[in-house]
Amino acid sequence: SRDWSSDVCSSDLTPPTGTVTGYQYSTDSGSTWSSTISSPFTISSLSANSTYTVQVRAINSASIGGATASVSATTFAAAPVAGTVSSPSPSGFDVPFTLPVGGNATISNIEYSTDGGSTWTTRSPASTTSPVTISGLASNTVYSVKVRAVNPAGSGTASGSTSGTTQPGAPSGVGVTAVAGDSSKVTVSFTAPTGAATITGYEYRLDSSSAWVAASLLTATSFRISGLTDDTTYATVQVRASNSAGEGTASAEASGTTVTKAPTASSVTHGNASVTVAYAAPVTNGASAITSYLVYAYIDAAGTTLASGPTNPQTDSTVAGCTTTSSSCSHAFTGLSNGTTYW
Repeated sequence: SRDWSSDVCSSDLTPPTGTVTGYQYSTDSGSTWSSTISSPFTISSLSANSTYTVQVRAINSASIGGATASVSATTFAAAPVAGTVSSPSPSGFDVPFTLPVGGNATISNIEYSTDGGSTWTTRSPASTTSPVTISGLASNTVYSVKVRAVNPAGSGTASGSTSGTTQPGAPSGVGVTAVAGDSSKVTVSFTAPTGAATITGYEYRLDSSSAWVAASLLTATSFRISGLTDDTTYATVQVRASNSAGEGTASAEASGTTVTKAPTASSVTHGNASVTVAYAAPVTNGASAITSYLVYAYIDAAGTTLASGPTNPQTDSTVAGCTTTSSSCSHAFTGLSNGTTYW
């Protein structure tokens, strides 16, 4: 529909003699006419996206006046159909659409909104080819997307909303630390990506040629990697997050080293308020040289309660010649109580 008041008042309108009692209008260059009473008036029930040739003439009880010159006017385009969002990334996605059919006007471009129709962006360069790629969005965020067609009349009716979610950005602050007492594991900690969309999981890989592995979280922002080689540095650990749009950007590489395997104790020799422990070096000595050994004394066989009184653990820094499994290593643990059993 359109308000034709300015055309009714044009100088081309030749009123009939006497008092004007109404108006007639034509949308087909004067072939057919419809009546209306007041000015301005609205012509409705027209086809969308169509150009009409409009004329107006005044009438009274005695006669019909001359028609105005023809005015060309175009109705807005009907609503496109927005499809399911595809090809998501951390900064955007594609929105497929189907243009409205019918009408003789030319649809020259589309506009899109990512906030449910509150604000609109004109596609640049102009194109009516589907899909439209929307970029520059925030990562890990859900958007309410609409599209509308543009023709000579301006911006048409908006489509219904379709939901689009961007993938997560990269986790930050990734740290890899050894697990005390377990030479096959490291703990990975990180800061979660920003954004309001729900993170559905995390994955890690040890290097760029490795497959991604689902992480089992210890906390919301940490997990452990197991099955590693003792005393080995893993320098290219990466983490990525997933949401409903898929896997996000991988983090920067982080480095960490597993602890060495335990030495092998072979014998214990009793002494006065002391015991001497004989042991062999760990089976492997990989990423870093052994600099010392820690010797612990427990009062229970399970090794859960340290003995009180002596310095515990005690450090054996004499490692020269004690770095292979064939080495003879020993440490005298002093400060113990005679007559007490230790493990």
